[in-house]
Amino acid sequence: MSKGNVNTYGNKKNNFPFQQSVLLLLDALATASSSAGLAQESTLISVLNAIITTQQDVEILLVRDTGNGDVVLQQITDYSGGGAPVVTYKDVNGSVVVPVGPLEYLDPAAVLNLILAELQTLNTVDFATETTLTSISNILGNTLDVLLSSRASEATLGVVNTNLGTINTNVQLGNVVLSNLLTTLATEATLLDVETAIDAVKLDTAKLTAVTGVATSLLVVTGAGAASVAAGKRTVSFFNSGNADTTVNGTILKAGISITYPELANRDVYAAIPYNALTSELTITTVG
Repeated sequence: MSKGNVNTYGNKKNNFPFQQSVLLLLDALATASSSAGLAQESTLISVLNAIITTQQDVEILLVRDTGNGDVVLQQITDYSGGGAPVVTYKDVNGSVVVPVGPLEYLDPAAVLNLILAELQTLNTVDFATETTLTSISNILGNTLDVLLSSRASEATLGVVNTNLGTINTNVQLGNVVLSNLLTTLATEATLLDVETAIDAVKLDTAKLTAVTGVATSLLVVTGAGAASVAAGKRTVSFFNSGNADTTVNGTILKAGISITYPELANRDVYAAIPYNALTSELTITTVG
């Protein structure tokens, strides 16, 4: 059922109202197009071109500089200034250049065809032919044969195995000899007995005997020069009982300070000990 169908004549339907509306609309358009109320087609095309021009900022085309060895350049046309477009040229590195001319515009499809032709040329020149690959295969095969022919034979490996067995036997014999040597070495108990015997030999039994009547002495030296305690003393003690420094055995002894040389092991005795009372007073005690 079309839009506007009504039952005007009983059950017979028609769309007279809709058709009337369409006719009225077409009449209005025809009337308006002949007046100044609507734009003409030429006017609309001019407006469209103006819109396109204002929306287009930069145009880049490929050109060939036929006066400079057919070098391919980018022709960049800048429309963003609003006035006359600015045209510049750049090489493949992006550097601005001035073409020699004349220039020849390149079809993008033609550029792709040139690239394809170059790739096909490279494939023809650089790829190895079947003959070359066969030669390489033969060379590799010969090299492998040489390597296989130079490997050790089974007989050579057998000799090496025999020599290794001999070395193993000698090592086992060496282990037996070493084991025999270890069994003939002295035991730890024996070594301890030997150590005890050596210690007994080193002992001076005379020094183990108690000694009585050991001499002692007390000596006070005031303001005297250099002197020394005689050798053979078991203990020696120095006390600076004065008010100034003195020296004992080459070392300064401050006032009120004492130093003692104690009894030595195995009852050893001291060698002579030098001293100098200087301007102070030394109290010296000795044993032995």
